[in-house]
Amino acid sequence: MKIFSKIKKITNVLNFKIIKYIFIIILILLSSLSFFILLLLHWELLISRNNIFNFSLVGLDNYLSYLYKYSKIFGANIAVLSVYMIIHNSEENRKKDLYNDWLRKLDLLVSKIQQNDKSMADDFKLRSKVFFDVQYKHQFFISNKAELVKILHKMYKSKNEFTSKVNFYEDSNNRSMNDGNVYNSITSTFAFENFRYIFLSFFDNYYEGITKDLESIYLNELNPNSTIKK
Repeated sequence: MKIFSKIKKITNVLNFKIIKYIFIIILILLSSLSFFILLLLHWELLISRNNIFNFSLVGLDNYLSYLYKYSKIFGANIAVLSVYMIIHNSEENRKKDLYNDWLRKLDLLVSKIQQNDKSMADDFKLRSKVFFDVQYKHQFFISNKAELVKILHKMYKSKNEFTSKVNFYEDSNNRSMNDGNVYNSITSTFAFENFRYIFLSFFDNYYEGITKDLESIYLNELNPNSTIKK
């Protein structure tokens, strides 16, 4: 049931985007057609030998009569725009609901790492809106390592910021401070497990082997001058 729920959430996000794009295309086509018709209509009125349009009640009536011929096209523009706005607002409301659920989940997750990684927990809460927006844009799904790297850098705004935060998480970890920031080996970390736990918990699906890739990326960001036990 949990798998079906996750699939449904991903599908709903995709469906909203696809429907929005379809309506945007239709709206652009109808707007272009309406604009072209208006140009032709006014050109026809201007060159008319019968002086169809003039600044009088009769001229105004003639003008409105010409517009009425194409009222269905103009009406279609309004109808499509109205439907698009309804879909857009529905998506925004749905996104807000997802974000509220996401925040509740974040509070629960960070409470489990507060003891050893309080700085990481606080940073995740501080960056919650940016993190959510990136994950939402990717439909809470990671398909490969390249996308994983892209998501991490987007969540932290840049690669340099991600590097900075990885080392901040390491240095502020309680065990790290107790051990004097001295590592057991070049492949050991203090904060990765909690980072992995929080990060992957927010994605509904991801490719096989992501944990190994995530650890490799994380290790590559560690300060090369860190002290290692001999």
